Amino acid sequence: MAGSGSWVSYNGTAGIVLAAFLAAASAAVACAGALLPLPARPPVPGRAAKIMMLTAWVLAIAALLACVAVYLTQVVRDGLAQTPRPDPVTPVTLTGVAVVFFVIAVAHKASGWRVALGSAAVGAAAAPMIFELPFDLVIMPRTHPLVDPGLYRLLLFGTLILVEITTLALLSMSPAVRVRRATLWCFAGMLALFAVWALFGFSYPSAPGPITLNVLSKILALVTAVSLFPSQRRAPGQARPDSERAWPATPPEAVDSSAFAETSGDRRLAGQPARGNVPGGVRPRFRLLSGALFCTLVMLLAATGCSSASPHPGAPGKASGQAGPVWVCWPGQKAGPCASSLAATAVNADGTLKPAAWPHSATASKFACFYVHGSDGLTGLGNTSLAVTKVDIAVAAEQAAPFSQVCQVWAPAYRSQTLPAVEKGLAGDEAIMDSTFTVAYDSVLPAWQWFLAHTGGKPIVLIGDSQGAAVLIRLISAQLDHQPSVLGRLLVAVLVGGNLQVPVGKTAGATFTRVPLCTAATQTGCAIAYSAYPSQPPADAVFGRPGQGTSLQSGQTATAGQQVACVNPAALGGGAGDLDPYLQTASQTARYEIDSGRLTEPVTTPWVTYPGLYSARCENGGGATWLQVTSLAGTSRTRPVVNEDQVTGVVDTGPAWGYHGYEYNLTLGTLLSDVAGQEAAWDSRH
Repeated sequence: MAGSGSWVSYNGTAGIVLAAFLAAASAAVACAGALLPLPARPPVPGRAAKIMMLTAWVLAIAALLACVAVYLTQVVRDGLAQTPRPDPVTPVTLTGVAVVFFVIAVAHKASGWRVALGSAAVGAAAAPMIFELPFDLVIMPRTHPLVDPGLYRLLLFGTLILVEITTLALLSMSPAVRVRRATLWCFAGMLALFAVWALFGFSYPSAPGPITLNVLSKILALVTAVSLFPSQRRAPGQARPDSERAWPATPPEAVDSSAFAETSGDRRLAGQPARGNVPGGVRPRFRLLSGALFCTLVMLLAATGCSSASPHPGAPGKASGQAGPVWVCWPGQKAGPCASSLAATAVNADGTLKPAAWPHSATASKFACFYVHGSDGLTGLGNTSLAVTKVDIAVAAEQAAPFSQVCQVWAPAYRSQTLPAVEKGLAGDEAIMDSTFTVAYDSVLPAWQWFLAHTGGKPIVLIGDSQGAAVLIRLISAQLDHQPSVLGRLLVAVLVGGNLQVPVGKTAGATFTRVPLCTAATQTGCAIAYSAYPSQPPADAVFGRPGQGTSLQSGQTATAGQQVACVNPAALGGGAGDLDPYLQTASQTARYEIDSGRLTEPVTTPWVTYPGLYSARCENGGGATWLQVTSLAGTSRTRPVVNEDQVTGVVDTGPAWGYHGYEYNLTLGTLLSDVAGQEAAWDSRH
């Protein structure tokens, strides 16, 4: 079911609980294999029961295909179709099913070709279902269809599980089926591998680790299926084994050809006695075939692992024409927003112009940035699609591209909340806020997991603005706080306008437990978080006040004893400092006034900076905490200065929003200097 997409990993406590449950189930099945009197023959259905089973199986398949067709039609209609992710496991499955068919058919050829082929067909059909049934039960609650998640999760997985159950039920129609100790022990081994996989989040098999666990589990499922069809026979007059006598209803190990022939309609075999078998149990030929099956699948596993291990991180996803997450920016991008020109001009207070140099790091290639943009959907009540839009490209050029001076930038597209959905959520509609934010967050996770697996263990810089910061706050709280190996890679998290909350007077302990606020220029593994206002935020502020506004996006609803974090990027150790703003020149000469004036100097570069125009200091009062940005322009006004006036047609402006529309670029150069300094500190310690 999830083979064409992905699911949200189990992490932290959820992964541990799942692993414990699967380990217990594995132990129980193994004990059953050791203690029960085996082998045992499943009850043989009568003719009417067989007809009902086949009918149910066909109807279940038809229902599944109908649900899939309706779902895909709606996905395409809504413009949400995605490029399928790489699926290195399916070739292994198909090859394994073919080998299972061949092994069972050859092992039972002495029973007649109809018995052999019928048993092989049933066994080959059931083999992958031994894996898929428990697997789908595990991932079902963590899978989020692109449209109507609750409805389609029920319809798609409900019909899929019906297909799996009815397919497994067909095993009882073969007279060759015997449940043996090896059957239960192989199945227990598969569940044990599931438990190990759960400890690593039971994540989508896109990295070598999950791929290996997935394929090994599938190998055991296929071997389990083969073990149900033993070629063990007795010579005429040979006594039953004690274990078989303990189950009076269990027929002899010899295959009753007439029973299977009755199902298939072969009158030539009806009434014929069961054929004898060579004493001694499993024939050498069957041992060889079983060994060949195992060796073949292990070789396929090795080939699959090698072909999927750490591919060149060139440009996965729709934006690059390859399968995988959809990226707006990626390292080595030849043409695109993060490959755009960063040429800049400094406009001094006296109006003179000179070329400006961006803050940069000499070791930028050693660090990987994961940038999540803010809201990019201006219409509609819900979530955007994964298609890369002009807005995504423009925002990435303005916010993500400059970070290429200090790291390799990865910027995923995701199903962000639309601005109307955010506004309605801020107005009190908790249902729309929670549901749309969950979709947004869940759509970022596959890209995040891919990023972790394909950046070679490089130190990580997380960057988020507005909704993107809220997504990263949820990500750090739900995942990184419980993943020491990933926390060990965190250089800094830059969370602009996300309303990260901390206990009053402390740097961690509310939303984050292991990622504190930055308090020194050389500190790493910390967060820089703030929201800018020119003065104390009003009572209805979207930012700066705990338990309201954008805090609701990431589920931060507490107010008592908490405050919104403020780290001054211009003075990480505290106090005031001058900002180093970098803005796109086009935004300073726009036809609508976004500030108290327009840039009139003849700047020809795509970027402009205003040295010494702004200073910043963290302030608190009246239950609010904010980064107070002050203009140092005086009365000269030779350079435009931002304000918090409501701009017609621009949603996120006005006193309640403060400097939200400008705070990222007002602090952009300062943030680059901070990250470059932290990288130098990291290099000195590692």
